[in-house]
Amino acid sequence: MKRAITIIMTLCVVGLCGCDRSQNPVIISTGSGAIEQTTSTGSSGTEVDVNANANIGTSPDSPNSADRLNPVPMIGWSPWHGITITAKANECTINSNGRIADAAGITQTGMDTLRGRTLVLYFANTTASSFNDGRMVKVGLKGGKALVPSNAFLIEGEYLLAIDTPDSEGIEYQIPDDFDGQLDFVFYQANLNNLKITAYYK
Repeated sequence: MKRAITIIMTLCVVGLCGCDRSQNPVIISTGSGAIEQTTSTGSSGTEVDVNANANIGTSPDSPNSADRLNPVPMIGWSPWHGITITAKANECTINSNGRIADAAGITQTGMDTLRGRTLVLYFANTTASSFNDGRMVKVGLKGGKALVPSNAFLIEGEYLLAIDTPDSEGIEYQIPDDFDGQLDFVFYQANLNNLKITAYYK
């Protein structure tokens, strides 16, 4: 009888100590976001809760205001010299009626919100268009001065290379503190076919 009681008590101890019901978070970080997985064990079995955050570039939902991406409206930009633009929210698609003879582009004024901020751009579907010597676009200020990105090479010191932007890292331009609110995207002797631009600032 005493031996039976001892066995029962041992089983009770194993039952109480052998199963950890605490939550054990496992975080896997990548260059473009993070995946947080929390595993917990309940009375009905094991439950897994996965929360994925894989936004392009810096997360728009980042709690750090210095890294947070905010959309730059692309609606209302003015095209010039044969450019057409279709826009929604912070995305636009640009086309031209054949090859541009010289320079053409889109312009927006009143963008004072960008003063002293970082403009972050993403370009897509670049292979559907053709560009003179690979010169895709010049991002410029009033008067024609080209902005220089902090993380991309410029052809002739002005034009971005015609290539899609990786989802993990947008092209970043520091907007000067004396920015007057006018921003230009200029194309040179290009044939544009549904070139897509997505814009943010931080």
